[in-house]
Amino acid sequence: MEIGEFSHPKSIWTWPGNRSRRASIWLPYLDSITRSGRHWLIRYNGGELEVDLQRVDSILIYGAVGDLPVSFLDDLNNHRIPLVIHRKNKSRAYVFYPSPSGGKPAEDLLSRQIVARENAKIRAYIARTLIRIRLSVIAQRIVLPQIHLRQLAQARNVRTVRLIEAEATHDYWHQWAEASNLTGFARRSNHPAAAALDACSIFVTGLILRWLSLHHLSPSHGFLHEPVTYDALCYDLIEPYRHWMEDAVRDACLTAREGDSLTAHAIENLKRILESSTYDEATRCVVTRKAMLHGAVLALRAYLLKQMPRLILPREGSAHPGRPMKVAYRIPGASRP
Repeated sequence: MEIGEFSHPKSIWTWPGNRSRRASIWLPYLDSITRSGRHWLIRYNGGELEVDLQRVDSILIYGAVGDLPVSFLDDLNNHRIPLVIHRKNKSRAYVFYPSPSGGKPAEDLLSRQIVARENAKIRAYIARTLIRIRLSVIAQRIVLPQIHLRQLAQARNVRTVRLIEAEATHDYWHQWAEASNLTGFARRSNHPAAAALDACSIFVTGLILRWLSLHHLSPSHGFLHEPVTYDALCYDLIEPYRHWMEDAVRDACLTAREGDSLTAHAIENLKRILESSTYDEATRCVVTRKAMLHGAVLALRAYLLKQMPRLILPREGSAHPGRPMKVAYRIPGASRP
């Protein structure tokens, strides 16, 4: 099956942007790679794909087994294609980068990311956008003083954005603990629910990590979270979707029986949440929540490449009349309602 004809609900391939005709490919559980004329025949768990590397932007292999032919790696290098390998039990992805070339340079997204990060105005804007969605979700669950949203709109540095988010979520955690039937809970404590929340965050950042690697972004250089000693950008991008993890842990707290592992129960709940579908207001499509995480990476990519004047992240909502938002990305596996 040729790449141009291939479509899969779990998105074996995606277009990086509306202006590009080179595909980014995700292949689950590789079986083998063999030469097929001028192309490569890739077999994986679920089927096979005939790939013309002239039409490929990058490749991510998830849960790889078997061997990689050196001739395939050479061909990737000749076509300037990075290869990413990621597994659930690995905290970081393996990345094969093409060697430096004297030819036409590839689109340098990493430099754009670093330049944007060093620009205080842009960095504060991205941080505000992330936290605005986070607070809008909280406002649907508790009575959130409007002063927090007004202060956020006026914030012009990341430190102020972080302080507003911390103050706004202080009361939220008390009400979340009550709804979860918890006593003695504090978010930064050794409480089992806090450990379960941390585990869910690590699970989701692992998903985001693969898409950041696939789309040539540095996971260490965040905009809201400052240190570069961990995957800061992954934690940036979970902020608008953190309530999924909180819901997973709350339901685990309410339904887990004595002797059950709260963390394991919460992770199973989270998996079901991520696989379920929702309506995305940005693209006006029905997507899985897991695909929305990929969409967040694509949105940031499009913004940094100046394909969109504003950072428009996927967000849950309902269909409503009016002019659609102008987004320069498509979420894999999306369908019209």
